[in-house]
Amino acid sequence: MTRIFRIVVATLLVGMVAGMSASAADRTRAAIDRSYETAKQVEIETLRLQLATHPDAEASLGLVEAEDGLRRLHAARTRAQRERIAIELEAVLNRIHLQADLAGR
Repeated sequence: MTRIFRIVVATLLVGMVAGMSASAADRTRAAIDRSYETAKQVEIETLRLQLATHPDAEASLGLVEAEDGLRRLHAARTRAQRERIAIELEAVLNRIHLQADLAGR
């Protein structure tokens, strides 16, 4: 009886871990959807406002690059393209954040 109980518990635990792994993978895949695009658009607009008070030419050029990346992300068809473009967009936005912070000092 004890051995059967252990097998059942082990099977349930393995099933739960596998289910959690699958749901984490689903969240990663679903992370680059329309809500992601909207969040990045809001981030770009926030940076635009920040740069309006402390202008920086390089950061302004970065905003144009970020908007282009967002358009490309919206037009991308495959998941691989969307993931690649999202990584590029994140890098551009991080660079703009750094430049805007330096301009604000």
